[in-house]
Amino acid sequence: MSDKRVSYNHYPQFFIIGSMVGIATVLVRELISILLKSDGRMDYLISICGAYGFGIIASFTLQRLFTFRNHGKKRARDHFIPFTLVALGGCILVALLSFLLRYTLLSHPIDNEYAATIAFITASLLVSIVSYWVNAKFVFR
Repeated sequence: MSDKRVSYNHYPQFFIIGSMVGIATVLVRELISILLKSDGRMDYLISICGAYGFGIIASFTLQRLFTFRNHGKKRARDHFIPFTLVALGGCILVALLSFLLRYTLLSHPIDNEYAATIAFITASLLVSIVSYWVNAKFVFR
């Protein structure tokens, strides 16, 4: 493990790619929600985890190629499992934070129409800052 500090010079690129993948992931979550034909608490968590699975694969591919510039096949295999573990940890954090936001802070009837999407987007943005640091420090070092 290196004691070298993580540079946030590539965070804007990480954020842009993450935003594009994030938009696609939100759309996938909406699609899963429509396909489930229900908006109960369990269905909400299922839609988040399903969308996150899509997001993990898309994000890994794009971040590896463009943000962290790792192109070799062996390196991709070496990085995929740690990246996936970070992403799964992020998924758990996003799911918990989304759930907390939606069912506590955004539970007012006026906000209900968009509460699920707003909670998911907010949680994803907050978790992205931590995810960048962990990926830069440990995964793509």
